[in-house]
Amino acid sequence: MFAVLGSSGHVGSAVVEALLDASCAVVAVIRDETNVGNLRARAAQMEIADVGDTDRMRDVFHQGGGGDAPSTSTLPPVSIDTDEVEHRSQASCLPPPIPMLA
Repeated sequence: MFAVLGSSGHVGSAVVEALLDASCAVVAVIRDETNVGNLRARAAQMEIADVGDTDRMRDVFHQGGGGDAPSTSTLPPVSIDTDEVEHRSQASCLPPPIPMLA
């Protein structure tokens, strides 16, 4: 079984979908229940947990069992440019550069 953090996000939900499509057991970990999206429809097991809550995360990971990662050849190809998505996410979080005064 695989525990996927950030399962309601763009990349995390794609990971959950790929694992489910490859018939892997998945625990979708989300921060709050308002972001369930289509995870419930896909019958992924969901856990509400904040990554800052060490005891709760320990429980989630013990439940996941650790499992072996599937061979990449068994997973469908990723159809998005994850680097580009990550750069966009970072850019949206960072303030604009401050111009230097001469």
